[in-house]
Amino acid sequence: MNRRLSDFGVHPALGYLILSVLFVILSELVFRRTVFAPYLYVLVGSAISTGLGESKRNDFLKLIFHQNTYRQLRIIENALLVLPFSIFLLYKGLVLSTILLMVLTSVLALLRLNAPSSLVIPTPFNKRPFEFLVGFRNVFPLVLAAYGITLVAIRMDNFNLGVFALGVVFLTSCTFYLKPENEYYVWVFRKNAAGFLLSKFKTALGYVMLLSLPIAVALASFYPERIPGLLLVITIGSSFLLSVIAAKYASYPNEMNVPHFLLVAICISFPPLMVVLIPYFFMKSLKRLKSILG
Repeated sequence: MNRRLSDFGVHPALGYLILSVLFVILSELVFRRTVFAPYLYVLVGSAISTGLGESKRNDFLKLIFHQNTYRQLRIIENALLVLPFSIFLLYKGLVLSTILLMVLTSVLALLRLNAPSSLVIPTPFNKRPFEFLVGFRNVFPLVLAAYGITLVAIRMDNFNLGVFALGVVFLTSCTFYLKPENEYYVWVFRKNAAGFLLSKFKTALGYVMLLSLPIAVALASFYPERIPGLLLVITIGSSFLLSVIAAKYASYPNEMNVPHFLLVAICISFPPLMVVLIPYFFMKSLKRLKSILG
């Protein structure tokens, strides 16, 4: 993490301070705006910890450490990763949520993820736009969980819970675009920089609508009077996805730098900012991509 922050051009101590302040601010905003914040934190914290459970990484650790040491190491790793979530949950007096998060991450530390398998999960996406193809197969249980939450929301007559499920789909889709691909996968496009970005936007919007369609249709059917609000949520979610894509290529071929990441994160608490940020990131992306696409 220290090397990653240094690569971003930020001193690690300053980077941790900025990330901590941002985490507290965003956490306070989330807890003020939704009663489902504790469930969201348990879900997000558990999802983040799965990143350390990748099969090849753990095979390497098993070669180095004794089995008991390996298990202890993995539990400590996951516990440290979700420590900010746990501390904030305790600060809010949510002891049971904290215990649930720590138990889930400890269990996930002992599971082998992404193990080789002959099972190929079918997707509604074709092979050309690989982000959704790969991303969906990595997080499809989370998408299924969002659909399940929607059913629970309708049965409990809780529209806000359904909106939360819709938000999960949009936020999950944004994670598909966080990691930069090899330059070759950009170079092969027979388009200029602007055409490439617009193609990415079009594909992302089409596919996120496809994923969110079951939730949107279900909520619109049972709450027709809430359709304007539902459309607003979809608009904000789509705009946030576009801002993530534009920010990704504004730093390409490097990973999204800290200033860009902070600007994108601020959009969660102040969505109107995306009206300015998307064109800003788009212009910076054009400069980054012109050396590859012309």
